[in-house]
Amino acid sequence: MPQDASKQRKKALKDAQRAVDAELTREKGDYVPPDRTECVEKEWHQSLDDSGDIRIEIRVWRHEGRMVDFVLLIQVGDWSQDGSWEQVARVDCSGGRCHIHPPESPDEHKLIHRLDTVNDVEIAYRAANSIAMTVAAMIRDRRS
Repeated sequence: MPQDASKQRKKALKDAQRAVDAELTREKGDYVPPDRTECVEKEWHQSLDDSGDIRIEIRVWRHEGRMVDFVLLIQVGDWSQDGSWEQVARVDCSGGRCHIHPPESPDEHKLIHRLDTVNDVEIAYRAANSIAMTVAAMIRDRRS
């Protein structure tokens, strides 16, 4: 009988370890932001070079004083055509995760931070802003 109990404990421990491993590697979080119609939206642009040829368009949604969602759009100026801005990369929050759609493969998603609570949105924003600045600087340097 003690041997059966020992086997059961080992199996339970293995099952628990598998559950912990699955949770740690899970990309999709549980956070669902409030509807954007219930939020206050703020938008601004951050230029990344003196000539104003590359920028990050930043959109932030707040609800009850807290950041609940954001989008960072890395854009380059298309002055040869109509003077418009072309989006080359995007960082957004959806499906319980913050991720980047990189310039080399915009249909791909690269995880930045899993979102389980509203607190994770602020953490993800800081990480995403740093990544967006790095990507924008690489694009700028390639264009020089």
